[in-house]
Amino acid sequence: SFQHRRILKIAASTRPPAGSLTRSTAFVVCRRCLSQAAGLPWQRQRALLLQLHPRQSAMLTPTARSFVTVDNLRAWFIDGPEAADPPMSAAPPVADEALRQGAAANPPSADSSSFFVEDAPAAIQELVEGSSTDALADAASSLAEPSFASLGLGTGLWPSSLQLKWLETLHVTLDMPWWLCAVLMGIGVRLMLLLPNMYLQRMMRVDMPSFVNLQKFMEQQKFYERSGNMQASMRMQQEAFERFPQFLAPSGMRKLMRRNMMVLGSFCFTLTFVQLASIRAIYMATALPVESFQQGGVLWLTDLTCVDPYFLLPATVTGLLMLNVHLFYAAQPSGTHQKMSMVKPLAYTLLPAFVFTCMVNFPGANLFYFFATGATAQLLHLINRTEAAKAFWKSRIGLPRVEDLPPPSLETGSSIDRIRNQIMPAIENRDFTSLKAATMKASLPAISRITGLLMGRGRYLQQLSSHKLHTGAIRRAEAPEVSAILEERILGQTAQANLEETGRVLSIGDGIARVYGLKNIQAEEMVEFSSGLKGMALNLEPDNVGVVVFGNDKLIREGDVVKRTGAIVDVPVGEELLGRVVDALGNPIDGKGAINSSRARVGLKAPGIIPRTSVKEPMQTGIKAVDSLVPIGRGQRELIIGDRQTGKTAIAIDTIINQKRFNDGQDEKKKLYCIYVAVGQKRSTVAQLVKRLNDTDAMKYSIVVSATASDAAPLQYLAPYSGCAMGEYFRDNGKHALIIYDDLSKQAVAYRQMSLLLRRPPGREAYPGDVFYLHSRLLERAAKMSDEYKGGSLTALPVIETQAGDVSAYIPTNVISITDGQIFLETELFYKGIRPAINVGLSVSRVGSAAQTKAMKQVAGSMKLDLAQYREVAAFAQFGSDLDAATQSLLSRGVRLTELLKQGQYVPMSIEDQVVAIFSGVRGHLDKMEPNRITAFEQAFLQHVRANHKDLLQKIRDQSMIDKDSEAQLKDITVSFVSSFLAGDK
Repeated sequence: SFQHRRILKIAASTRPPAGSLTRSTAFVVCRRCLSQAAGLPWQRQRALLLQLHPRQSAMLTPTARSFVTVDNLRAWFIDGPEAADPPMSAAPPVADEALRQGAAANPPSADSSSFFVEDAPAAIQELVEGSSTDALADAASSLAEPSFASLGLGTGLWPSSLQLKWLETLHVTLDMPWWLCAVLMGIGVRLMLLLPNMYLQRMMRVDMPSFVNLQKFMEQQKFYERSGNMQASMRMQQEAFERFPQFLAPSGMRKLMRRNMMVLGSFCFTLTFVQLASIRAIYMATALPVESFQQGGVLWLTDLTCVDPYFLLPATVTGLLMLNVHLFYAAQPSGTHQKMSMVKPLAYTLLPAFVFTCMVNFPGANLFYFFATGATAQLLHLINRTEAAKAFWKSRIGLPRVEDLPPPSLETGSSIDRIRNQIMPAIENRDFTSLKAATMKASLPAISRITGLLMGRGRYLQQLSSHKLHTGAIRRAEAPEVSAILEERILGQTAQANLEETGRVLSIGDGIARVYGLKNIQAEEMVEFSSGLKGMALNLEPDNVGVVVFGNDKLIREGDVVKRTGAIVDVPVGEELLGRVVDALGNPIDGKGAINSSRARVGLKAPGIIPRTSVKEPMQTGIKAVDSLVPIGRGQRELIIGDRQTGKTAIAIDTIINQKRFNDGQDEKKKLYCIYVAVGQKRSTVAQLVKRLNDTDAMKYSIVVSATASDAAPLQYLAPYSGCAMGEYFRDNGKHALIIYDDLSKQAVAYRQMSLLLRRPPGREAYPGDVFYLHSRLLERAAKMSDEYKGGSLTALPVIETQAGDVSAYIPTNVISITDGQIFLETELFYKGIRPAINVGLSVSRVGSAAQTKAMKQVAGSMKLDLAQYREVAAFAQFGSDLDAATQSLLSRGVRLTELLKQGQYVPMSIEDQVVAIFSGVRGHLDKMEPNRITAFEQAFLQHVRANHKDLLQKIRDQSMIDKDSEAQLKDITVSFVSSFLAGDK
């Protein structure tokens, strides 16, 4: 425009509505633009002038822009030679002449009103003051034309090009006029305002009672627990989990908060977008081109379409804010209230509200005005859609067609409510005071009713949110076990799978998991946790299942899914396990690869009476004191009992090593497969034991089951049963097996720990009442099967550790009563150098004598009696030396027999060697030998017999007895060697 020959400076202004922000400025237009706009309809004149001068139009208020026409500009024209620019030949002379005529017809006046700009022409004031009734009626009738100014919809929201393109696409696609788009957008605004209100009502109606009910549940559960009614307490906990998973689960809490955030954010965003789109659509309905708004540089946020967000938005924001703050507070673990930060919920909730509030400037006193005018505008849009409606309302109100309206004048900028049927009489009488009063009287009751409801609802939401969700927040019930776990977010999401086959962890700790669900679980069934760990169901209670975890329970968390496996706990069995070291579940831990074999349940029932037969085959231990005094038969259960560090494990290991002489042969009936179960021992001890078996080549027919002290209590409890299942494979297949439980005291301790954690009632020494059954069902599985059942056997050597030699304790007496005898080891004998430290008086084998070989019976039949008598008179020998010859002979014989029964570790002896050695002592051939020479004599004598009398040893081994010839030969050999040995000592 600066290139034009002459610049025309016109001041355009209007009286501002009360309380709103308006601008008064000058509109600079060139003569060429005026000439181009002349002759066009007034709507197109305004659009063209504003489009050709975007910067100037941006500086005008919407009301002022509505009066930008050629006639008005001519009336406001101020011209003079001093204001002229260099001449421009392209300017049409006709336009210049018309402008000059218009200026002459309206000379400036010195008297100007206070609400006009200083350089406004007097013609503007005269036009206002001299307006006629017809002019005012025409101005009021201009409401039918949905211009932005007459609708009071704001002061210029400049849209982005992207959103305008979207509206243009919508307009072209649906083939709807712009004003109809504005109507639809306005309806969308109302719908969007209803959504958060409905959502908050739903929150108040559904979630708030749930909070209150949950508090009641927790209080009732706490009362039951204090009164000792644990069953009712657990029932309340289960019902709380089923009814309130959205509050008890961390994921449910996060989902609820996330849902609130999304509702609030989408509400704010959509409401803002729809408001802006509605305003743009109404701008377009005024026939203003899109480009004029795209180039606008100022965004004014004074007035919006309707009043609803000014009341409903604060209520919605307040309600959601209090909900989210409380939910975030309730989601914290117990004891972390002071550490909780309120930044996140405040930021998440207030940020969208702050952004939206920045985009909405509360208009204050002008609030009712904009609501009324906005509602009127939409009503006019609706009634003008059809010709019939237009004719009806025109006859009732005298509403002219939009096309017939004259250009708007300055009077249309007045700040009064323009509801048609109320303002027409006041307009005709030119009574502006009555006009304002009539308008407000007609519109205020409806406005008051609507806004009053909104304000009341907002206050109710604020009070309800503050009282129920903040100050009245649920106090955490200080209940132990499951109730505390429930309130500390342990349940996770509600189970989607079938609760008959799956469950969720209620609590986990100390190797015990309480699981909700698993309705079809069987006793001792294996279950699998989501972390891959296995467990076994032990407690089947009405509302939960107690599961023992086979592994590190730190890998399991509250809320984890637990599923049934459908299988009772089983382990691999078969000869493939020979030479391997496995854990309590049969998993190899020796690094030699996987085990591919059949499997068997660990908890099989013991054989009945009919499949069994009496013990009749000897089980050679290779230990003289055992094989001669407390013989063990295949299928027997012989207890090894004693204090710690008395050689209990040494007897068991020597027994395993001694079986090498039988397993190296080809006779399957003589082979004895060995299973060693280490319960609660150190890993280093088990490693040394395995190394010893490998060094003696005994590992090839042995299986080591290890549940060390570092393993979980359920594994220590299960290991003996797993080893027994492996031994039963050999028994049921007509083979012979030996199983050593080292030791069952630690298994009982592990079982006690599990039972107490499972809340089973304790008994003597805090052991559960079924601890006897724990060991009896295990040891009863050791048996000698009859020939109809393949004639196999399983021999058990359980080990029990006593405390200070107290064999009358609970577990020792239980196992003693279950087993077929016991080998009692004394600490006193051990420290005296008598090893193995077997107390002959307390040790007994109830059924082993039937399995003892005849040769051993012949030589050792009287030895136990001799030793018992020796122990009896040995105490009196310390008080005096005046003893008769018989007593002195008894003491002498007893000392030498005791020395003869001494034996080194890991050097088991064959049965024929034992018979030869014991024969020399029992028959009195060693009575004259010094006791300290007995061990040397034994070694030398056995070497002599092996070297020179192999046939005698072979005969004793084959016949398992000593006939008269063999006895005479053995006597001659013994007497001869003793004489030479004593002569050599001299």
